[in-house]
Amino acid sequence: MGPVTSPRPRSEATATAQERTQAAELASHGDTLRAPTKAAEAALSRAKAGRAHVLTAEDQPHPSRTAPRASEEHRRPVPPVEPTIQAYYATLVEHERLDTTCHGRLERARTQELLTRTLPEAPARILDVGGGTGVYAAWLAEAGYAVHLIDVIPEHVAAALNDGAAFTAALGDARHLDEPDDSAEAVMMLGPLYHLLDRNDRVQALREARRVLRPGGTLAAAVISRHAALLAYASRGELDPGRRDLALATLGHGQHDPQLGFTTAFFHTPDEALSEFRVAGFHDVHVRAIEGPMWTAVKTCTDPTHQDALVESALMCARAVETDPAMLAASAHLLATGHA
Repeated sequence: MGPVTSPRPRSEATATAQERTQAAELASHGDTLRAPTKAAEAALSRAKAGRAHVLTAEDQPHPSRTAPRASEEHRRPVPPVEPTIQAYYATLVEHERLDTTCHGRLERARTQELLTRTLPEAPARILDVGGGTGVYAAWLAEAGYAVHLIDVIPEHVAAALNDGAAFTAALGDARHLDEPDDSAEAVMMLGPLYHLLDRNDRVQALREARRVLRPGGTLAAAVISRHAALLAYASRGELDPGRRDLALATLGHGQHDPQLGFTTAFFHTPDEALSEFRVAGFHDVHVRAIEGPMWTAVKTCTDPTHQDALVESALMCARAVETDPAMLAASAHLLATGHA
């Protein structure tokens, strides 16, 4: 892999006029449920136009190429995945969830929108840690980034490479990355922090991200909001006393009970996400709502004639309150970002 450009960290105060234009452009797409995702993809291309180097076929990373290797001290055997987590992801088809459900489309469009604003310029090298089957890795590789996907589920890695992916992929653990120091301009963690129940493990994963990032590099990590299960059941009219008590227990300690669906997981408060990033050594840390407070309405809408307008309204609402402390906990997912 050839040399890549150095990152250019950006804070809230340095958002460009071009980025503000992107948000306005994104808000104008509302004809179909596919529009939010297409709009985010188009915005990424426009945001990098004139600056990004789109890799040619000869330059494009190939799955058979070996990514940079870590020193022996950082190499650890990939630990076995907890059976409940393995079973959950063995049956989940992530790209179908993000493409065919209203909530999935909202989540994907907002995640892409926030990443567009956060990531350095292509062709920066990005580690997609916990990247699953490669939904976001493929999107970024198409935009000219050099992406290496790492996931703890063997089936995910195999699926990611099954369609001639334009990125590399390997089995790995977020807490012990088989990558050298200062080897990436950006790291994405859109899942690992969900399933590390112990705070020390989560901080260790964040410290590993900082280790492999070049100075000033960007980390973007998603967490599930502490209130997600409570709001989901209430919005469906299914919050009985038993589920209420389980959800309230999660509010107290963050440990999600699989009896409420999903799988073994930790649900964050915004302050916990901020604290863990800072303890791991990141600065310029921000936490933003991904779906925003209207995700429950989107998730429960069954009227196909109303879905387009509802998703578009939810996108506008999420953008309007994405950093409002009073509204952050109402989002199903949060995206924390910081610089090494």
